[in-house]
Amino acid sequence: MAEMTAEAHEREIEKRLRNIATIPGLEEKSGSVFFSGRETLRPGLVYFLGINPGGRPDDDDRRRWIRNNILPRHGENAYYEAWEPGKAGAHPFQRNVKKFLGSLKDIGILPETERLLREHRAKGAEKPALEEEECFIRSICSSNLCFIRSPAVTALRSGLRKAIAEDIHDYILNAMVKPSIVLINGLGAYDVFRDMLGLAGGRGKPLETGMKCKVWVRALDRDKLLAGIPHLSPRRPHHRAVDNARWRENGHRELMERCRGVLKNRPAGGCAWPRLKAAS
Repeated sequence: MAEMTAEAHEREIEKRLRNIATIPGLEEKSGSVFFSGRETLRPGLVYFLGINPGGRPDDDDRRRWIRNNILPRHGENAYYEAWEPGKAGAHPFQRNVKKFLGSLKDIGILPETERLLREHRAKGAEKPALEEEECFIRSICSSNLCFIRSPAVTALRSGLRKAIAEDIHDYILNAMVKPSIVLINGLGAYDVFRDMLGLAGGRGKPLETGMKCKVWVRALDRDKLLAGIPHLSPRRPHHRAVDNARWRENGHRELMERCRGVLKNRPAGGCAWPRLKAAS
């Protein structure tokens, strides 16, 4: 059976937004679904998941409603947009995310996704083909556990689990991306997603980072890996992008080995993950 188009996936997600009975009016709340572009609404090797988008939850501008922000409004990967006056993609959080994701680029990229990305950027002479690292980062489907904006995660924490549309995440995970690796930005979000997968027995194995916080990994079968990293926020220095010799020589090396290990066993049609259940 032929894969669904990106447009068909977008329509399906919009329909599901309208039908989430546990979060009335979700589609009209201020927020967004994806940080990545339309080319990531297809099978991919990695699914990158954060906690929730920043901003004002009470913003009544219809342009900021979730249903109008299933994908970034300007068609650009959010980590390459201008978040504030200045150069696009230069916000410290954007730089941290791109640095971490870019450090994984050697695990590879699906050929059809790479082709789409390079064609997209090479249409005009003034837009050269993507560099290898940027192509890899843009190929990663990126979303958040909660689609509703908040100025800080502390403002959302008490109601976070009730604000997660698990039906949409299950669709993204098992019907659209079918990833080999799910990478969670923030260990609190990692714990929530692990619960949604029904994984008992703790966080898994810690990887050496050279910091107080560890990177945690859990293997599922032989073809899937769940990984949780300290949050990449620039406001928390001990949680910032892992960038030290101990991480590069130990934790990062093992993470890459584990990623390559599950990719060797990736089925032709992508991976089947446990069905997600509501976060309790």
